[in-house]
Amino acid sequence: MRVYADGSALVRYLTGVPQSDEWSRWAAERESDLLVTSLSLSELRAAAAGHPASVRMRALDVADRLEEVRYFDQALKLASMVTGVLSSFGALHLGVAAAHPEVDTIATYDPRLAQVARMYHLTVLAPGMPAGWSG
Repeated sequence: MRVYADGSALVRYLTGVPQSDEWSRWAAERESDLLVTSLSLSELRAAAAGHPASVRMRALDVADRLEEVRYFDQALKLASMVTGVLSSFGALHLGVAAAHPEVDTIATYDPRLAQVARMYHLTVLAPGMPAGWSG
């Protein structure tokens, strides 16, 4: 099975971010299992903007290595059902993760997204976070 990574997880590729060491260790072994969307990658690039060129280049390198999936009808339908609970971006992340046939896990450091993802029977992955961090 595959792991969908939202922007809050991808940001952990950048040095100096909380849990970046734990994320980097986990990703070193499982990166080929990751799926992302254009939104995840945009959030990574936005986090890297304004940082030194080496940080921006790391974000570009990560983006080149990860498998990007497109939004599909089932994902958008599911996202529309949770926009009252999640932000628009969170809803899109959940929609892709919960509706993608190969995904059973979501990598996120967003507590609300993590809570809702569990209701959709997704395993939540957040290397470096303590048990019960999202409530």
